Amino acid sequence: MNNFVVNITDRSGSAIDDIQEVQVKLTQAREGIGPLISNSTKISDTRFDDNTAFTTNGRWSVEVLAQRQTGLNIVTVFDIIIKPGLNELGFEVEEYAMPVTD
Repeated sequence: MNNFVVNITDRSGSAIDDIQEVQVKLTQAREGIGPLISNSTKISDTRFDDNTAFTTNGRWSVEVLAQRQTGLNIVTVFDIIIKPGLNELGFEVEEYAMPVTD
């Protein structure tokens, strides 16, 4: 599982405290996965936590939607690359006999 911590602030760093709900949407267009939608858990007026799993390596689009009580909703999109861990890498070698020619 991957843990997302979403802190909602304005450009000056001040808290935006009228957030009702935060959704995290994961999409991987290349593999046709998603959107996988998860509702975050509200920890405080400005902090939300979410546990979501990336199902495969590759380029993912992460969309964070903050639904406000007043004012416009806030949407931010991040493009990220999930790489395999070293323990997931491997290779296989096959040896083929070459025909003998006279």
